[in-house]
Amino acid sequence: SIIIRKITVEKPLKDILKAVRKMSKGDFNILLLPDHKLSQFTSYDYIKEDLNLLARELSKNEMLKNDFISNVSHEIKTPLAVINNYVSLLENKNTSEEEKNKYLISLQNACKKLSNLVVNILKLNKLENQNLNINFKEFNLTESVTNQILQYEELIEKKEIELQCDLEEDIIINNEESYLELIWNNLISNAIKFTNNNGKIEITLKEINNVIEFKIK
Repeated sequence: SIIIRKITVEKPLKDILKAVRKMSKGDFNILLLPDHKLSQFTSYDYIKEDLNLLARELSKNEMLKNDFISNVSHEIKTPLAVINNYVSLLENKNTSEEEKNKYLISLQNACKKLSNLVVNILKLNKLENQNLNINFKEFNLTESVTNQILQYEELIEKKEIELQCDLEEDIIINNEESYLELIWNNLISNAIKFTNNNGKIEITLKEINNVIEFKIK
């Protein structure tokens, strides 16, 4: 019914859209309340929780006043614009249920990517200030690099870039995975940025005489 739709769909969408628009203007003083108990969370409730986390992280230590953050502010605005776009599409009453489910999944993915971006920015900020909390542990480096590459799959396809990967299987190392992920993200994103449409990117990862070699061309 119309009343149920207003309660379960339109109201949470309006709350999310209002919060996103505030954040896009640099106002991170938001608190989105879930509409259900944790055991009954809907996708909209999880999106609200992600946006709350994002707002808290962005407002920590007055991040936007930091020169480092200003240099990557456009990286934050882009996914915010994507989120804004999907919320607007979901608000459209002419959108079919199938399309809504598709947009909702895309919206959740955009929120997660944005959250990961902010977490990485905070880590880099700590790195600059030598305020590190390093937690070395064994992990599969091949899987880690692969996951970072997959995050850029959509952008690679959009630019019609030929991607050639030669990754040695199951390279296990003892290190801080999250900090190394910043390196892979930086190298891969720059490669995509500076490769022309229909260009080619080659990525190799090998272990030679106990030395791990990562190349991107």
